[in-house]
Amino acid sequence: MKKENDKLFSQMQSWEKLLIIDSDALLDSLKTIDKTLMSDENEAYYYLLTGMAKERSGSTFRDKDEENMEKSLEWYRTHDREGENYCKALLYKGIVITSSNSKRDTIAYEYILKADSVYQEKHVNDKYTLAKCYEYKSRILKAQNAYPLAEIYLGKALKATADLNDSIGILRLKTRLFRLYLSMGKLSKAFQNIADFQFEQNPSPLIQYELNYAFYIFYSSARDTEMAVTYLKRMIEIARKNDLKDIDYANLNYRLAIYYELHGPKDSTNTFYLKALDETKDSLTSQGPAYFSKYATFLEKNGQYELAYKYQKEGYDRLRTYSNRNTHQKLLEIDNKSELIKLTSKLEKAEKYYMYLISLTVILFLALIYLLLRNRFLKGSNISAGEIENKDWLICEINRVNSSAMPRFIEEVFDESEKCRRHNPDFADKIQKSVKTARDEMKLQYSQIVEDPRFVAAFPYVNYLKPICSPIDILMLVLIKSGLTSKEIAQVLSIQYSSVRARRSKIKDAITESGDIPEEQKKAMLF
Repeated sequence: MKKENDKLFSQMQSWEKLLIIDSDALLDSLKTIDKTLMSDENEAYYYLLTGMAKERSGSTFRDKDEENMEKSLEWYRTHDREGENYCKALLYKGIVITSSNSKRDTIAYEYILKADSVYQEKHVNDKYTLAKCYEYKSRILKAQNAYPLAEIYLGKALKATADLNDSIGILRLKTRLFRLYLSMGKLSKAFQNIADFQFEQNPSPLIQYELNYAFYIFYSSARDTEMAVTYLKRMIEIARKNDLKDIDYANLNYRLAIYYELHGPKDSTNTFYLKALDETKDSLTSQGPAYFSKYATFLEKNGQYELAYKYQKEGYDRLRTYSNRNTHQKLLEIDNKSELIKLTSKLEKAEKYYMYLISLTVILFLALIYLLLRNRFLKGSNISAGEIENKDWLICEINRVNSSAMPRFIEEVFDESEKCRRHNPDFADKIQKSVKTARDEMKLQYSQIVEDPRFVAAFPYVNYLKPICSPIDILMLVLIKSGLTSKEIAQVLSIQYSSVRARRSKIKDAITESGDIPEEQKKAMLF
């Protein structure tokens, strides 16, 4: 099976070369493939090639095409993020969206932008893909009336296409540029663009159709209705003769009917109205009811009231049917979204509960390991758990007593040395010198803590305080911001409680009056 899939993949790679030369032949080749035994990779590549060929041939995209492109994109997103096919899948996902539903241009534009980003980041070397990125960026920007940007991207697309010597692609892009100039009201540029059209001796029927459509738009904009109708008829003739796919014959005939209704003769008006209605009889579209209503109005003006009533009623029935079906589809979409939201909410709750269980299991597992190791240590050392707990408690209590008694002891020694100065000055000086040495040693240790890289990394705002505060003040601020009370700080720093209160005010004033500390940082530092 793997060997067959590898062979099929190589075959499809060779077919991809037909994309620019003959996209219809590529589509026909892809239709011969049996998809039942395809690997996931081949299926992703198959859907990607189908989307590329359909776009090149001018075929209409259906809802199924969007689903297939999503499958292709999902595979490349997880398996081929470094490859150019991931870029192409993003691009053609956007192209399918914008081609099938212009109301979702914003979503399509995001896919195309992402494709362009991947193209640049991964250094993809495919001028055709780059040209398509630019072309569809321009198309969406034009729909959003951002004409100057649309013109820039269309120019970039033309340059990339010219590098490929893709004459059909160049002609299609020049046709788009021509339409853009018309939308911008630049008729002289549009006319100059028509004069620059060059194509091979036997252009494809689709290119002939698009070129005649461009001339039709030009003469309609120039209000030369007679020439516009000439090109409109040529469009219908080319489409019929070559059996072009996805042509809206009903709309083309309706435009001819409107022209003849204004300029005569009436027989031609009647003929083209009936042709337009005949094209819509097997389909239900938003425009169909309008065609029936317009023809009914024409008949009413000419005194054919019974026929006018008949067609007006049919138009009304079609409109009601279309509206009901459209409303039903919208309700289904809303209902599906509602169900999806509910399901998503349940899944999120389940995921949270699942993560909670995993976390709890990990904690219990670690606790079990700790107890096992602890018991093994206790058995090996012949020390009981109670003895360890008592030891820890005793050390904590000794530290607490020392921390609370030491500042008072130092102050009392200092006071007593002052009292005995009259009787024995030398002894008093020695005591005070010892007290000063102890204090200096503590200050030095505090300075070492404040300068420690780990301390600075943990509390970066202390760099602002070094020029204006002492090390003990800096430590005190950090302890205050860490949530310790003044009493707890006095015990930690081995100073008196009253000294803590005094230093708090001093620190606050130093921060407030400093001109080197940014205001936002001051707000974060103050307590």
